[in-house]
Amino acid sequence: AVVSTQSGHYGRGAFPGADVPDNGILIHGLHLDGGRWDGSNVVEALPSKQVTPLPEILFLPQQMEQTPKPGVYECPIYRTSERCGTLDQTGHSDNFVTSILMPTEHSPQHWVTRGLAIICQTLD
Repeated sequence: AVVSTQSGHYGRGAFPGADVPDNGILIHGLHLDGGRWDGSNVVEALPSKQVTPLPEILFLPQQMEQTPKPGVYECPIYRTSERCGTLDQTGHSDNFVTSILMPTEHSPQHWVTRGLAIICQTLD
């Protein structure tokens, strides 16, 4: 899936108005753990703000390239902030949902070191 940087196009809050996408699906309620979204890129988290809400995201399922382009981080999405779970028969954690490509000015290794991930459910 690819993140559309036009998340504000569809309004504020959870899908107000009649302006809906022709393709893909709008998702809301996700949180970024280990960084924050500045409107066009993933950037460093602010002090004492480890988990920040993401705006609505337009998911456009696409065949992913084998090697992501520079300036993009393949961000994992987990159901909970624990990021662990039981391995299923395919070897994947049942807590892992998918990963999405997110634009960034840092290298992917920078975000791997920071443990950047998207989580569906916070501890709050």
